[in-house]
Formats: sequence, structure tokens, C-alpha cells
Amino acid sequence: MFVVHGTLPVLASAADDLRAALAGLQAATRAERGNLSYQWSESVESPNTFFSIENWESRQALDEHVGTAHVQAAVASLPGWLAAAPSLVGYETPEEITLPV
Repeated sequence: MFVVHGTLPVLASAADDLRAALAGLQAATRAERGNLSYQWSESVESPNTFFSIENWESRQALDEHVGTAHVQAAVASLPGWLAAAPSLVGYETPEEITLPV
């Protein structure tokens, strides 16, 4: 499994545009082969900071995702929306662990 965690600090004036873009990206991504989940949220502590978490069957599935038209369109829009550098970090794991709650 391959997990990606993103942090996107955006300009207050761009928050609505990013929300709309993420909603569209989420729907398209969930339909892709190899996607296990794609979620995003807004920080309750840092206004205009958004988080994404993606789970993929493999690195290859993620690489295919990055080349799609919907990802390329979203990436092209980011420079005008960002308030600071975004962070995207990927983690490869051989297994999923369920933690006790």
C-alpha cells in the first residue's frame, strides 16, 4: 500500500476555489483503478490550511494517478492559490495495521 499525506496552505481568497477543486478531484480519483481512498479536510487550528490523505494499492497506481488530466489541471491551478509551499509526503507500507480504540 502507498499512502500520501498532503498539506496545502492557501490564500483566504482562494479557499473556495480549492474546496471546489478538491471535491472534483476527490470524485475523479475515487473512480481510478488502484485507489483505496481519497479524503481531504480543513484545519480547525490553521485557517485556510487543507489536508489530503490518499491510499493506493501500489506506487504504480499512484504514478498513473499523477499523470491523469484531472491531477494535471489541479496542479496547474495551485500556484495562484498557495499562501506557502505545499507538502506532499508518500509512505510505502507492506501492510495495514488496525489500531485498538
